[in-house]
Amino acid sequence: MSSVVNAWFLNGNTITSAWDGSSGNFLGTTSAHPLVIATTNTASPQPIQIWVGNQETFQFNTNLSLQRDAGGNTRGQEAVDLQFSRLAATQVASGDYSVIGGGAFNTASGFAATVGGGGVNTASGYAATVGGGSNNTASDFMATVGGGLQNIARSVAATVAGGSQNTASGDIATVCGGRLNIASGEVAAVGGGDGNTASGNSATVGGGGGNIASGDAATVGGGNGNTASGSYATVGGGFQNDASGDYATVGGGQRNTASRDYATVGGGYLNTASGYYATVGGARTTTPAGTTPLCQVGEAILQMVPTISSSERM
Repeated sequence: MSSVVNAWFLNGNTITSAWDGSSGNFLGTTSAHPLVIATTNTASPQPIQIWVGNQETFQFNTNLSLQRDAGGNTRGQEAVDLQFSRLAATQVASGDYSVIGGGAFNTASGFAATVGGGGVNTASGYAATVGGGSNNTASDFMATVGGGLQNIARSVAATVAGGSQNTASGDIATVCGGRLNIASGEVAAVGGGDGNTASGNSATVGGGGGNIASGDAATVGGGNGNTASGSYATVGGGFQNDASGDYATVGGGQRNTASRDYATVGGGYLNTASGYYATVGGARTTTPAGTTPLCQVGEAILQMVPTISSSERM
């Protein structure tokens, strides 16, 4: 009779004291053997379900995957899906070895892809990762979005760390943060700011707004509306400056242009260095094409001239 009283019934038991670590009722073993919960029908293998409060909280599947509930499409081989809410059946960890750590409405469909949490995030690339945030997508091989809102990493090893509406579409391209920034060249980078684009290979925009580094290895440090379109061209900052020659440089200022190879404008306003190796220091001056001034101050241009003897001056 005592064995019947101490049995666990198929329709549940009423207990007076739950196990607290030292005493109480429990389902388990007291010998040196593990507790085994098994479904042993090899002809038609079945999952193991765990229910709490009349709600399924875990399901261990026959493909070694783990999920929070019975909803959604089939999980991938050895996948882990710990989210509970979804708007579509496809919002699951469907990739083999994929992981959804939590959140809601997330999808990890790539092989070994990971979504840490957040909402409406998608990791569809091979080994792609979305850490969190909302409406983010990592869609290519080892692409990563750390978080933020509506960010996209859609090329090989591309990364968007955070921010809003940023896109890393070049291989190994990076957008650190900010808003509406694009790194589309290979190994291109945008540090932050608003509406910046690094489209040249290995091009960089540090920050600011509306800046473009379209030449290979071109750099715009910051400012607003600046363009470095020549290869290895540089604009340090300022407003609407343009370095279009290869290796051309505009340090800063406003609406300055270095349009030939190796041309330099230090700063100032509406200056143009249009000759090879031409240099404008600053203020407001234009250097004619084909000249190479040594120094310019204001609108005075000092250039090398032939030496004139004192007798010739007489």
